[in-house]
Amino acid sequence: AFASGLGTANGSGVTLLGSDPLALAADGLARPVGGSPGTTGSTFTLATDDMDGDPRTQPNDIGADHVSANAPIRGPLTSEDVGPSWFSTGGDPNTSIAAFVEAEGADAILDPDGDSNVFFVQSVPGASNDEVLKSPSGSTSSPGNSETMAVYQVTFPNTGNYTAYYLARGFNGSTNSFFTPTDFATDPTQNETTSSDSNFRWETGDQFTVNSTGAPLEFRIGRRERDTEIDIIVFHPTDNLTDQELDDLVAEWQAGVCDADIDENGVLDFFDMLGYLDLYDAGDLEADTSGDGGLSPTDVIRYILSNEAGCP
Repeated sequence: AFASGLGTANGSGVTLLGSDPLALAADGLARPVGGSPGTTGSTFTLATDDMDGDPRTQPNDIGADHVSANAPIRGPLTSEDVGPSWFSTGGDPNTSIAAFVEAEGADAILDPDGDSNVFFVQSVPGASNDEVLKSPSGSTSSPGNSETMAVYQVTFPNTGNYTAYYLARGFNGSTNSFFTPTDFATDPTQNETTSSDSNFRWETGDQFTVNSTGAPLEFRIGRRERDTEIDIIVFHPTDNLTDQELDDLVAEWQAGVCDADIDENGVLDFFDMLGYLDLYDAGDLEADTSGDGGLSPTDVIRYILSNEAGCP
């Protein structure tokens, strides 16, 4: 039974309730249920509003919240209220607001002119996954006459405008550019310039409008100059992210993917947990999250913690 009020277990001032007078709300807070015998009865008048900022009316409900049909004026702080500005979502703070693409992981490599001179994957230690997408040899291509294109199917968590950021590099003035599109499902014709000193650098691209979520949108990039290397593409609703902010976002994304996304679909869910426990039960050392060469309950705990840390 649930008790409210003050007093001894068998004395006056104690009300025994048959059910929990609180219910968990969508924002994660427990609030009293209207009509519950544990709500009304207080004559305290100094507090004129409750924890949600809604006005109290007589008789006051017991506790910090007064049952009301009004929408809360105040609520728990989210990433909208505190923390780095680039985590501001305009939506669910527990949902990733960015879309990430490993450039070497194209869903298709196209060869419009049919000469077999196409984008390829190059091993580059220190790059994300130690691989990049590299432009093939040949003279500079002109817009609308792509030597080769890489095609990606990108799923976005929210609707709205997203700015594309490219982590890429060139090695001189003849290897420092590639083509990007102006919209989804269109051929790339925009010249995107990269570094020319062999250092990877973030480039800020165009803005793209996402009108729906769930179904992937096709995104294409094309070769302009030879030997250009493209590492990562990030789509984010903020249009002025710094290099450090982008590096931090990618690091968080990669940590979640590498540590807990067992089926590698970019989402952490119950199926990842089941997949990990299957690996552990089978004695598969892929479940050795502590890296000590064996399996122990510590590995399960470490996995659960990394899973709870979240991932895009």
